[in-house]
Amino acid sequence: MDKTSQIKMLQEMGFSESQAQEALAASGYELNKAIAYLFGEVEGSAGAGTQQSPFEVESAQNDQLDSVSISNPHEIPDFLGSYASNMPLDEVRHYDRPMSSDSFDHSTESLRIRDETFKENLAEAPVSSYSSSMSTSSSEADIPGSFLDEEYPENVKTDLQNVPVILSKQRDLRCWVPLLLILAHSGSFAKPILESASDVPFVQEVQRMVYFVQNFDNSKRWYHSMDELASQLEYEAPRGSYHDEEMVLNMIEYMMKKEPALRPVFESLVHSSDEEVNKELTVLEIESDSRASTLYDKLNELFWQQDFEYLGRIKYTSVAPIVTYQVIADGHSSCVPFQLQEVVYPEIYSDKALGRVREELHSMKKAEMDYQTSTRKLMDLNFFEGKKIDGLLSQTAAALSETNSDAADNILDLGKLIQDCRVVEIENQDRAKIDSSSQKLFSFEEIIRDVPELRPYKLIGVIFSESKYLLRVKDAWIDMEVGVTIDFTSVRSIVESCRGPHLITLVYGDAKENDSTTISAFGLENNAKTENNAESEVTSIANPVTSEKPANISDPTDQEPIQTHVTTGSRPDHQHSAPKSDIRGGDSEFSNTRHIYAASNLEINGEELVQNKAPENYTPKDEPVKRPRWADAIKASGPQDAENADSCQKVNIIHVNPKVVQQFLQDEEKISNAAV
Repeated sequence: MDKTSQIKMLQEMGFSESQAQEALAASGYELNKAIAYLFGEVEGSAGAGTQQSPFEVESAQNDQLDSVSISNPHEIPDFLGSYASNMPLDEVRHYDRPMSSDSFDHSTESLRIRDETFKENLAEAPVSSYSSSMSTSSSEADIPGSFLDEEYPENVKTDLQNVPVILSKQRDLRCWVPLLLILAHSGSFAKPILESASDVPFVQEVQRMVYFVQNFDNSKRWYHSMDELASQLEYEAPRGSYHDEEMVLNMIEYMMKKEPALRPVFESLVHSSDEEVNKELTVLEIESDSRASTLYDKLNELFWQQDFEYLGRIKYTSVAPIVTYQVIADGHSSCVPFQLQEVVYPEIYSDKALGRVREELHSMKKAEMDYQTSTRKLMDLNFFEGKKIDGLLSQTAAALSETNSDAADNILDLGKLIQDCRVVEIENQDRAKIDSSSQKLFSFEEIIRDVPELRPYKLIGVIFSESKYLLRVKDAWIDMEVGVTIDFTSVRSIVESCRGPHLITLVYGDAKENDSTTISAFGLENNAKTENNAESEVTSIANPVTSEKPANISDPTDQEPIQTHVTTGSRPDHQHSAPKSDIRGGDSEFSNTRHIYAASNLEINGEELVQNKAPENYTPKDEPVKRPRWADAIKASGPQDAENADSCQKVNIIHVNPKVVQQFLQDEEKISNAAV
């Protein structure tokens, strides 16, 4: 085998080219000895392993009695390369379930090379790609979650990047990326974060990230780095993989600890009348051995039991704006496919719907009694003293036909009347069977219609692993692993097709609160004015978008003004599905939006920052700005929908901390200066 083939084989095992060359040179280009050298079975020294001073691998003492020496290392399967990476042994042993295929990427290409692939088709999600190259630094191998020796790609957004992305070099912190990116699109999460005046560095970094996502249309960047956030995470902060069943709960708990305003966003309260206690519920786990086919089926069992004996005894006293469920399958027990629901109503399990549920349950029990009554009537109409009535009447009519034809005709007429009665009772029985079925209660269609104060919760994100997750942006779904838009039918199909050991995290958000969010970058002194303007102007995304342009922040490229007032609105009962397509697009994929300037002042660190001041020669006619059309999917509902329903919808106004706006402008200015 020549040198090139030897180097290639060592690279396939997970070693870098420089490591392979060094090992081969130290071993006299003998592959077996080179492998032993790389795995540390001998101590490298000057001249050791060369033709002049060879060493014998077989002479090494084998202290492990349950292992054997490898005589054909070139036939070692490639999967061993994943364990020749920087991952410490403790971290490998931490995973108590099999690793999914998307947990590691055995490619040694850098993030810069992956950026080119991302620009072509967004086929590789750089937020969670792993490097399997083995580091020669012992200190890096000993530090959990050490930074990979890679460079970030160029952070200048083009028309090809329509989705905000979060990148992380630190492997064990990539678990934060899917959750934070999903939450950053939620108004329920963005409001307490962006309004916070916390001086905690972790909270401030999350603010930068959330505001970047919310204001992505007007950003010059296409991704946000996790480096600053990673530097602010304490050692006890959650890190690792989604294979850890407690990972999502620990991350949410950590965020609530750092920012107490997030506690009511994630924490629901469940009351048990038997124990007279209120319990906080942040993440509800659904185990494989007890999970049902739908979320409602499982919640019915948890809150009411199968025979509804706990109805009213265990209930929600408050439902947080964001509720999280985890569907777990350990692979040891069989489980039914999970049918995903796009919209759920958790408040059905609260006092809001308790009276209506009891009425429905009473109706079900009455229908069950009607079903039993119809069943007995059918028995009576079919049998008489153990004999079939039809046969008995036919025999009797035949016997009387010669002696008394009128009586025979009457008997036949009686048989027809009995048959008609059977048809009626069969219809009653079928109707009672449907009304008495628990499946009718599990759908809750009538209860949702009769109790309008129940809040709908839309699915806003599905997480499978650090790289595989689905993100909802407005009413479009994006598969972040492959970078394409999909509809909810595809999302449901992906979830239902999961087999074997898996852990699926479902994040639901209050649809009314998320779909009526206004982000305002005005100072606190202008909040009242902003609120009044927003309530009168904001009804749906079809309305103009207000943007403000800072006056004292230089903009070398002189591009579009920074958007600091974003409005979204849609009716929660409208169902939209975006066609499956690549999220990239050219000029034809963008729509024009009119900008309106308003004046306000921000005082930051003692300096007055004048914002939103329109140019002297500015006229409010068309000033087109490019926006991705997929982001305006709900515009299809039309302005008439806004006039009918959304005009009465309460606007959720977010008053962004001025320091967050200033930091965003500084980040944008850095990109502009770097481009120059």
